[in-house]
Amino acid sequence: YGSISMPDSDAPATLLQQIDRYTETLAADPSSPVFVQLAEAYRRLDMLDDALQVAEDGLQRQPGLTSGWVALGRIRVQRGDRIKAQGAFSKALTLDADFLPALTGLARIQAQLKEYEECRRTVSRIQALRPDDPIAKQLEASLPVEPTATETVSDLAAKTNKPAPKKEEPFSTGTIAEIYIRQGFLKRALKVYRDILAENPQNEAIRRKLIALKKRISEEEEQESGGGRPSGMNIAVPDEVMVAHVTEEIPAPPAAELSSPDRVLAVFNHWLDGIQRRKHVQ
Repeated sequence: YGSISMPDSDAPATLLQQIDRYTETLAADPSSPVFVQLAEAYRRLDMLDDALQVAEDGLQRQPGLTSGWVALGRIRVQRGDRIKAQGAFSKALTLDADFLPALTGLARIQAQLKEYEECRRTVSRIQALRPDDPIAKQLEASLPVEPTATETVSDLAAKTNKPAPKKEEPFSTGTIAEIYIRQGFLKRALKVYRDILAENPQNEAIRRKLIALKKRISEEEEQESGGGRPSGMNIAVPDEVMVAHVTEEIPAPPAAELSSPDRVLAVFNHWLDGIQRRKHVQ
C-alpha cells in the first residue's frame, strides 16, 4: 500500500506483537496512517469488530488515504457485506484509479456478485497495469465464456463443454398421444408413438407404450370382426371429415396465443372434446 508496509506474517504471536506496537504508535499520534496496518492485523486475526472500528476511525481523520479504503473493503468482505465492500474499493479508485489492490478487490467482488461485464472491464484495467498479474488471470479464467457476434449458442456450448439448451416444444408429443388414446383415436396415437421412435429409437418407454397400444388395437379389431364394436372407435364418419367439421365451428386461436404451452394444450383438448361430443351424437 504505497509507502505503508503491511504485516508480513499471519502467525498469531507475530500479529499480536504488531498490534501492540501499532496501538502504541496510534495512541501517540492519532493522525498516523498506521491505522491501516493495525486494522489489517486485526482482520488477519479475525477480530473483525476491532478491525472495522480502527479502519472507520482512521478514515474519519484521513479520508483521502487510498490504502485505508482498501483495508476497509477487505474487512467488509470478510464480514460478508459485499455491497459495502464494493463501495469501499470504488472509493479508493476515485482517489487513485490505478491502485492495484483496490482494482483487485473490486474485481473479486464483481465476480462474486455475478457482475461479469464489469468484472471483465476491471480485470482488463489490472492487466493493462500488470500483464502477468496472477489474480487477474485467475479471475479471467473463472468468468463464464460469452459468444462472439459470429458464434451461436451451440458453438458456445461446444467451447465450454456444456450441452446446448434444448428448444422447448409447446407440449410433449407423448402428451398428444395420450390425449388421442383418451379420446379413442388409437391409430392416431400409434402414429405419434412411431414418429417419436423414428426420431429417438432408444426411447424404451415409448417403445413399450407402442407395443401395448398395437396389442390393444389388434384385440379391438378382432372384437369388431366378431360382431362387436370396439370401445372408443364408434365414430360414424371418417376422422378427417369430423375434425374438419368441428374446426369450422371452433376458430383457430390467434398465433400469439400459441406461444403458451398451457393455451395450446387447452385449445387442443377443446377441439378433441368437440369431436367426442359429436361421436356420441352420431
